[in-house]
Amino acid sequence: MKLKGSSIDRIKCKPVITVVIACVLSACGSTAIKIDEIFPPPLIEPFALHMGVHFSPELSDYVHEEEVEQNGTWKIALGAAQRSMFNQILSGMFQQITAVPALENFAEINAALDAVIIPEIQDFQFSVPSQTRTTYYEIWIKYQMNLYTPTGELIAQWPLTAYGKSNTDNFGFMEKIRQPAVQQATRVALRDAAAFFALGFSQETKVKDWLARMEDG
Repeated sequence: MKLKGSSIDRIKCKPVITVVIACVLSACGSTAIKIDEIFPPPLIEPFALHMGVHFSPELSDYVHEEEVEQNGTWKIALGAAQRSMFNQILSGMFQQITAVPALENFAEINAALDAVIIPEIQDFQFSVPSQTRTTYYEIWIKYQMNLYTPTGELIAQWPLTAYGKSNTDNFGFMEKIRQPAVQQATRVALRDAAAFFALGFSQETKVKDWLARMEDG
């Protein structure tokens, strides 16, 4: 399928979220953290739709790397986590979802689909207490959500923003606070994205119009 209206170009349905955060510090080497998180399905009535879902390699393999003054180099791998988060939320929003592993030569799959959703990560930012002069680690994520017909026509496109923070005061006298703090902030941001997507999907004007057409047959 050649998409019309966007240049963005795999999916395994796993409800377990994995976020790997590697903080490479000049004084202490590297530290890797793994988060296993199960996101509850949204408390909404599923849409009677068969939705296809495609994740580009850019989203599936996304890693943010940044040098933070006096805090070393941070590597935050979000790919598997955000892919699993979207799988979980979409499974609760629609009666059926199907993985669309590639955007070319999958007419057989498309024939049974009502539409295809493609999320795209556009921006990721984070801050540490030394930058903001607070006790908080903060995470900001910006996605672009894209909804296509099975034949590749763009139906709707809209932004999805998410925010998460964690307070170092909540981690007591732990020797290494930064890793669990960023871990928690990332978890909150992903939950925020899931909630806003579930609540806002049918409120987007072009999505609302498309849903009305689907109901009319």
